[in-house]
Amino acid sequence: MTEAIYQHPDDYDLEHEGRDEDIDGLVRLIRARRPKRVLELGAGSGRLAIPLARVGARESFEVVGLEPAEEMRRAAEQKLAGE
Repeated sequence: MTEAIYQHPDDYDLEHEGRDEDIDGLVRLIRARRPKRVLELGAGSGRLAIPLARVGARESFEVVGLEPAEEMRRAAEQKLAGE
C-alpha cells in the first residue's frame, strides 16, 4: 500500500518546496564521481531527478528515475512535458 503523501504529488512538492540543498549535494557528488548514468529509486514527482537531468544534459550523464506510485509518475511526466 502506498503512503497517502505519495498519492498527492502537489502536497508532496509543496512540503519540499525550497529545499534544494540535497540537489546541490548530489550534483557535487556526481561531478566528483563522473558517472555516465544516475539512477534514482523512488523518484517521486521528479523533485530530484528533473534538476539532476538538467545538469546531466549539460555535463553528459543520463538520469533514470523509477517510481512505483502511479500518481507521482504522472506528476513527473507532466513536469517533463514542460521542459
